[in-house]
Amino acid sequence: MKKEKIVNIIFYVALGLIIIILLIAVINKFTGLNSETPIVKDAYALLGDEQLEYCDGLPYYADNEVNYDTLSDKTKKCLAFRYAKDKVTADKLDKTKKTDYCYLDKAKKVGFRTNDAKESCDIQIITKEDLNNAYIAIFGKNIEEYTDFAINGSQSCYFNEEKGSYTCGNVITQTLEIGWNPTTYRMIYKIKEKDNQLIIYDYYLNVNNEKCFLTNNGTKENEKCSDKFTSETKVNGKFVSKYGKKYIHTFEKENGSYHWVSSIAK
Repeated sequence: MKKEKIVNIIFYVALGLIIIILLIAVINKFTGLNSETPIVKDAYALLGDEQLEYCDGLPYYADNEVNYDTLSDKTKKCLAFRYAKDKVTADKLDKTKKTDYCYLDKAKKVGFRTNDAKESCDIQIITKEDLNNAYIAIFGKNIEEYTDFAINGSQSCYFNEEKGSYTCGNVITQTLEIGWNPTTYRMIYKIKEKDNQLIIYDYYLNVNNEKCFLTNNGTKENEKCSDKFTSETKVNGKFVSKYGKKYIHTFEKENGSYHWVSSIAK
């Protein structure tokens, strides 16, 4: 009798272990991803990089939900341009005689500033097809209308219908930007994938002049973080998770690839 009890105990323990292993396998099917998983890296790259001088920084990190409809048309084109940087070619444009500019349309004062040599303008060119492919990769939609857009306060891209491409460079009239040069920290802490949806959870924190902010536009300060932060502060994962804000980014799969759908603070 005692032997039978021991056998039963062993059986139920073994059965319990098997069930636990199966549960872990099922959970891993949906959550067994990390920040180095290719599909996660590719999706997260759609949100842009930490070079905040472009495209209004990282517009996905805001007070309210951000989606395709809330982003401006110019910002979406700019984000596509940055994403397609490998497709951008560098060139030079001869300056217009008796000026320090390279005019595309002198009557409308559309053109670029000359480079340091004052003989030409450094420009970048991207075809509308390459820009549209990047736009589709990020948003899952085609560009509706090819219009001019700004990259930042000093650079813009102008569309040429005949050539079917954009010419970008340092514009004649520049917007001076002072005092906003933050360092941004982001850290993925959870990932979910189910059906045709991928959800990435991350922490976001940017620091400017030893003050901590929780949104891209720097309007929401984390005073506890600011009180602790000094020029000697070492920012690591623990610091970001403690003082950063949680955001949820949703991506949907279409034609075998994920595109961004929305971002919202948790």
